[in-house]
Amino acid sequence: FPAETDVTVRRNGTRLMAPGIGDDTAGLAAVLAVIRALDAASVSTTSDILFIGNVGEEGPGDLRGVKHLFREGAYRNRIAKFVSVESGGQSTITNGALGSRRYRVIFKGPGGHSYGAFGLVNPAFAMAGAMQRVAAIP
Repeated sequence: FPAETDVTVRRNGTRLMAPGIGDDTAGLAAVLAVIRALDAASVSTTSDILFIGNVGEEGPGDLRGVKHLFREGAYRNRIAKFVSVESGGQSTITNGALGSRRYRVIFKGPGGHSYGAFGLVNPAFAMAGAMQRVAAIP
């Protein structure tokens, strides 16, 4: 969300409502349930478990929360393993990840909407061509 987005949680009857509550907030609820279960079962571990929530996961956020955890966070030198909980599905576990690099690319040109710029070169075509070339990279 943009920085100015009001993310205040509101109660509507028995429902809690806020932006993102169906995505990452559901994952957070799952993490809290795991913590409660570990506590209720008096589970002992051979090392510490750090449970965190972070920000800036997708898109423009560019993973800034987890990058901070590993680069500058107080526990950065003590992290031996990392598990990310995503609420996309409850029946699968994925034990791999994709690397990503994000770039901001701007295409400018004289063209635009076809009503006022018919016949002019449209930057959308250059962008589509660039996307095709990137997609063709093995």
